[in-house]
Amino acid sequence: MNSNNNAMDKIIDLDNVFDCNLDCGLAGGKCIMERSDDQGGAIKKRCLCPLGYAGEKCAFGKLATWPLFTFSFENPAGAMFVQTF
Repeated sequence: MNSNNNAMDKIIDLDNVFDCNLDCGLAGGKCIMERSDDQGGAIKKRCLCPLGYAGEKCAFGKLATWPLFTFSFENPAGAMFVQTF
């Protein structure tokens, strides 16, 4: 492992050595193991939740929101049009 401090350097693939058996719930969360900076490089387990889920066992669903843009314009005949994207 190289010495730079990237997030990918902290995630380690130890499936053949240790069992990552953390219950990540029914939302499809995945148990991952990573090295901890604050605990002297100890390996800790955590859940990697799918998009839209968070919290312990990925139990909290969050609504993904997107901004809405509304445009209005007038055609040559004088009719007003409003379009929302």
